[in-house]
Amino acid sequence: MQSIEVPCPVCGLEIERSVAWIKSNGHFLCDGCGSVITLLRDRFLKDLQSADRLIAYSRAQAPRRLH
Repeated sequence: MQSIEVPCPVCGLEIERSVAWIKSNGHFLCDGCGSVITLLRDRFLKDLQSADRLIAYSRAQAPRRLH
């Protein structure tokens, strides 16, 4: 399961959440200070798609190993 750390803009605590969780939630409470953290899900999903495309392109361009 892939996860990322989301920093709290108030206290700086890094909160780990799975990518699947972020895809289905728009906000959560900081485990440290209780502040509401609002996620920019549309931006996150767009960046995630870009990263997936770059990974796929890199794998396609990698030289094939000889066995």
